[in-house]
Parts: sequence; structure tokens; C-alpha cells
Amino acid sequence: MRAAVADFQRKDLVREVWTGMQIKVEPNTETNRKFAALLPAILFGMAAIFLVVATVIFLAGRSAAADARLLAAEGVPAVATITNRTVTETRSRDTQERWKTTTSYSVELAFTTATGKSVTVERFVDKGRFDSLREGAEVEIFYLPSRPDLVGFEKGSASAGLGILWVFVGVFGLIGVGIGWLGLALRRQMAAVV
Repeated sequence: MRAAVADFQRKDLVREVWTGMQIKVEPNTETNRKFAALLPAILFGMAAIFLVVATVIFLAGRSAAADARLLAAEGVPAVATITNRTVTETRSRDTQERWKTTTSYSVELAFTTATGKSVTVERFVDKGRFDSLREGAEVEIFYLPSRPDLVGFEKGSASAGLGILWVFVGVFGLIGVGIGWLGLALRRQMAAVV
């Protein structure tokens, strides 16, 4: 019976060999060459995607960090009135087709700058802060005089949450470099065989 299994071929693509209690699948040489020729390109493409994502996250984080530094250095205090509170629920399907609900909280702040300009901005907040803020209530904020739409609840608060952003940059960057290195190693190995 083992000999019958060893000789079995399916559409000349895959030969199954019975070795003890395992079945080892070996592609024929033509299929192996075609796949091996495409694999480095596929890996380089995947690496590029991860590196692009890491770059976008890095640039967004860098911009947010610059805003936080500006707000910390040049932020001006003001008293804002909460004019609106919004809870937004977004439903989406995950990879296993299950529904997932994401809830975000935002408040609309209206204030007057030191120069007398009226400004209204919407600011996303966490649930704890959202629950503590009531419509019509006054709250102290900090804004940037050159960009009054940049607002924080504490001086320099725009930097909150940037630590996890840098973790994502590192993870996506390392995955991209790792996949790229794997593709390069595979390409070199193929060049040595040919």
C-alpha cells in the first residue's frame, strides 16, 4: 500500500510520498521553479506594504509630536463651552465575518481667542473624559494662537497616546525588514542554485 501511495500523482502537480506516518508533499520541478521565481517578488511586495504603513504611521506620529511640542511651548489658556457631545457607533465585519462595533466619543468646544476670534472645534476624547463633560459646561483648554484649531485639555496633551504609535512604527518596520530580508535571502539562494 505504501508503494501505491508513493506512486500516486494528482494532475502532475503534486507527488505524495508516504514516509512512516506522514505524507510529504513535493511539488514537481516545473511548478517549484515557477513558484520559486515568484516568491521573492511576493515577499518584496509584502515588505514594501509593511514599510509604507510604518512610514505613514511614523509621519503621522511625528506630526502629532510636533503639535504637542508647539502646544506645550506656546499654548494659551482659554475657557471653552461644551456646545455638543456626540457618541458615534460604527459597525464593521472582521475577518471571520463577525460584526464588531466601535464607539468613539467627541465634544464640540466653542471659545474665543485672545484676539477676539470665535472658534469652534470638535475634539475626540476617551469615554472617561466624555462622561465628565456635560453640554453647556465650561472647561479650561489650551490652544495655539497661530492655529486655534489645535486644542488640548492640558498643556501638551496632544502627545497623549504617542507611545503606542511608536510601538506600531517599530513593529511594522521590523516585520517589513524581516520579510524583505527573507525575500533577499531566498533570491540569493535561488541565484546560487541556477
